[in-house]
Amino acid sequence: MAKRAEELFEDEGAGPGRSSIDWTGFRDLWERQSGRVRNAGTNALTIGAVTSWVLALFVVYLTWNGASERPYVALQVPYLISGGFVTALLTAVGATLFLAGAIGRLGDAGDGDEPAPDPPRLLGGPKP
Repeated sequence: MAKRAEELFEDEGAGPGRSSIDWTGFRDLWERQSGRVRNAGTNALTIGAVTSWVLALFVVYLTWNGASERPYVALQVPYLISGGFVTALLTAVGATLFLAGAIGRLGDAGDGDEPAPDPPRLLGGPKP
């Protein structure tokens, strides 16, 4: 192992007092990560999805609360039907927003110099 360190110093022409680390890879990674912050669209989609799911849970609570105050099952059914429909709708909207954000992040996976990889291949689909 020590021999390998000596070879690195000889190859780079650096001594113990000089740095032989190439920081260009780190800088490229930093720039790619900083670029993702600028793409706030996918972050907004994720926030929208989580908000939709939280609203769906709140609707479940309201449905339970409204139906539990009715003494007869016939009076509870409208609460259960409308609350279930709204909850399913909010859950589907949240899932759609979440998947749209995930697909957007897959599109950002490219370096910019080369095209982004094909999403089905990233997900384990067949190779062309």
